[in-house]
Amino acid sequence: MNPIVSIIIPMYNVELYIKECLESCIKQTYKNFEIIIIDDNSEDNSLSIAKDILKKSKCNYKIITKNKRKGVSNSRNLGIELSKGKYIYFLDSDDMIKSNSLEILVDIAERNNYKIVYGGYERKKN
Repeated sequence: MNPIVSIIIPMYNVELYIKECLESCIKQTYKNFEIIIIDDNSEDNSLSIAKDILKKSKCNYKIITKNKRKGVSNSRNLGIELSKGKYIYFLDSDDMIKSNSLEILVDIAERNNYKIVYGGYERKKN
């Protein structure tokens, strides 16, 4: 069986971006992943948007809501504690990943017995 990848997404007031972020996760060609969203007490509609999108998907996911802001590092650490994955993928809630990102990274890690792999980024032009 392919190793699980835990996609950890800290979230705070990103209602304009979270839909695209989550849709990019859902469209992954590598299917053995979980999405862990740590909402850092958002004051906008980020949480309801994320819940709606993930409920409609077939993804394995967890959404944790904090009742007090503790920052992105605290959210990432909590995500790690809750993760089941062999691999951790940190994704900011205003970013998107290409549909084959997990497939490429897991393949490289598994073939070479790497403990850490990383990719580059591209800026989206408006």
